[in-house]
Amino acid sequence: MEELLARDEPLAPRTEAIATFYVCWRDMWVAPSPALPPALLRAAEQYAGAGDELGAAMAVATAGLAEASTEAPDLAAAVDRLEEGARRFRALRAGWGESLALVALGRIAAITGDTEGAAERFQRAMAAAVGGGDRFSGTIATHHLARMRLFAGRLEESEALFLDAIQGSVALRHDEGIAYALEGLAAIVAERDDVERAGVLSGAADAIRRRTAMFDVPAFVFHPRYLAALAERADPGRLRAAKERGRDCGALEAAEYALAGRGA
Repeated sequence: MEELLARDEPLAPRTEAIATFYVCWRDMWVAPSPALPPALLRAAEQYAGAGDELGAAMAVATAGLAEASTEAPDLAAAVDRLEEGARRFRALRAGWGESLALVALGRIAAITGDTEGAAERFQRAMAAAVGGGDRFSGTIATHHLARMRLFAGRLEESEALFLDAIQGSVALRHDEGIAYALEGLAAIVAERDDVERAGVLSGAADAIRRRTAMFDVPAFVFHPRYLAALAERADPGRLRAAKERGRDCGALEAAEYALAGRGA
């Protein structure tokens, strides 16, 4: 895409929009910059001018996500763009896109302390994914809602949601989704003082993330504090040993282990 944009000859507007979008999408994750949101909004205009409304929706929503990813984000602008993106996706009956935009809105609500607002957006994201028949975005929305239930102390509800998310991720062979669910389940069993399961589940999640190099934003990594509290109450050496055993598990093996403990 960079080579395409670097050519001397002019590009068709939609071609330029596609190339710009992919370069910005990559940079949003590896090199966030205030230059990305304006570039994505220009791409949205090019998409719309070419009659590609789905591309325009994706570019607008991504502009909001890119804004939220900058070092000093304008969160109000990020929210506006994500909400516009969600509206556009909804009008196009693209439930997957609406769901992912709502998840991003929920994450912004969560980091600003609005846990109820975050939970409401995650629930809407789940409904949009189900309505659109998209299991991938559905699992993402589910494990985000599970977090909110965990933070509220509603362990049984949270556990059921994380287990549903892990089943969906297994069906899709989505290792990162499995890791998210394992982390949530590790936090839940840590609250129940189950040292063995907490260690194995968290160790397996860590191994998946190291293998895939897919890590969550530090502000959203929550399970270590539950494990740290458990280590203070229990034998920390036993917990470390269980983590090491978990690191030897593959993603599907770890998922089977987690599902075998359903309701335990």
